[in-house]
Amino acid sequence: MTYRVVQKVKGNHYLYEVESTWDPVKKSSRQTRRYIGKCDEDGNLVGKAAERVVESPAPVQSKSFGQYYLMLEIARDAGIVDALERTYGAKNGRIMAGFFLNRAVRPGPPSMSVDLLNECFLPEMLGIDDMSDWSTLRKMLINLGAAFNDRHTLFRELADGGDAVVYELMSLAESFTPLETVRGDVGYGFSGLPKIKVSLGFSGDRCFYFAFTTPEESDASAMSSITADLRGLGMRGTEFFLRPRVFNEREVSGLMSSGIPFSAPLSTDTPMGRRLMAESSKALKGPLDTFVYRGSVYRVYEKTEEVSGGTLRFLVYINEKRRNDEVLALYSRLEELESAVASTEWSDSARRDEARTLYSDVLGMFDIAEGEDGMARAVRRRNAISAAENKCGKTVVMTTTSRPWNDFLDMLDRQNESEFYIRQFRLDLEEGARYFASILEGNGSFIQEFAAIAVRNELRTRLAASSLRNRISPMEAVSEMGKLKVTRVGDRWVLNEMSPLQKTILTELGVEVPTDATVNGGR
Repeated sequence: MTYRVVQKVKGNHYLYEVESTWDPVKKSSRQTRRYIGKCDEDGNLVGKAAERVVESPAPVQSKSFGQYYLMLEIARDAGIVDALERTYGAKNGRIMAGFFLNRAVRPGPPSMSVDLLNECFLPEMLGIDDMSDWSTLRKMLINLGAAFNDRHTLFRELADGGDAVVYELMSLAESFTPLETVRGDVGYGFSGLPKIKVSLGFSGDRCFYFAFTTPEESDASAMSSITADLRGLGMRGTEFFLRPRVFNEREVSGLMSSGIPFSAPLSTDTPMGRRLMAESSKALKGPLDTFVYRGSVYRVYEKTEEVSGGTLRFLVYINEKRRNDEVLALYSRLEELESAVASTEWSDSARRDEARTLYSDVLGMFDIAEGEDGMARAVRRRNAISAAENKCGKTVVMTTTSRPWNDFLDMLDRQNESEFYIRQFRLDLEEGARYFASILEGNGSFIQEFAAIAVRNELRTRLAASSLRNRISPMEAVSEMGKLKVTRVGDRWVLNEMSPLQKTILTELGVEVPTDATVNGGR
């Protein structure tokens, strides 16, 4: 199918012929655009274009630009691109920048990376050749994995000699299903990733370090080895923010005896968590420890206890907005189950099986029995529901530090956001693992992911310090910038018209507003 479109660029209108064809290999349609000439807004050719007959107009391209330009400029300002070039060489550093920036904007399985990179304007901005096939990236990942110890050179380039906070994240192997060796066109696979835990190190607002530890290592041992590693990079001090889990008394004693500062969210389902919530109930209803933070009302309870010869602080928070949302969700689920049960004739096995399948999260809060009318009846269990409601909106943190209470809310956000990125990376690897020839490629891929997380973090930090912080999220900023494209007109790339919001985003984030000269190699 062939049709014509009018595109507005810099206040002028240009006419293009678009041919849409079906690609049987990719099982999708693809478009080829041909430039016809300058026109008016209705598509009528004007000027010299109207005087000549265009028999074979040259094909033109449009490429994604805005989101990649934003992230590249932030990565350059943060020194991430320079650090990669100094660590791995100028050419390899620029190629790595292309792949990690593309991943920061458009995550996907490794096997799709080359296609995604060639669709955007990053190769032109970085001065690298188009990646012709998957083997180009595979070779680079193998080299990165083989030189895995060089990552310390990269860390040293990014480290600032200050204090570090290390966030413990999930294990890369948690969801991996072992894969049999794959033979055929896709090459050879390997059976999953090793069971390793990931930790990310931050200095101030900068992500500059990662470490792998094994589940067999105790928390205290892993913390000691990472602390020594960071000391070797010239960092002054190190503290840890551990993943939320069930800590028993022996584990807490081991952490305390290490002498290394740490904090950790506590599960509200543990005996310690339940005790702290019970103790804090009255205090969390009073006005003296109620604050407004980031537009939400928080109530805070704090206490200290002597544990293993040291002092451990406990903080219990209620976020009133989150509490209201979670209470609403809880009672909505309760009423859903009651409605489903009440409309069904009693059948002992069938009713119980259906309820267990559809409402397993709230089934324990009811007694389900036969009513006098022969219909099923759900009776609420007061204590079970009260216990569930008492957890709504609450967070419990233990720490050996003297940080103010609101610091831990920011630290929880950073940990959750970092885990989101690692979870996405893990799923992408799980889908693309069959394309890897060895574990070296997995190691190389994680170095790319680390750089992507670092630049995403820089965007988040800049946005939080700008006047846009309550108006737009990092994801929304990238999405808005993604609407800005460049189009090839003749032998030059032309920047499409920029919206006021796009200009505001760039200005507020300290990024220079690009021009046609910027697009064509000038900075």
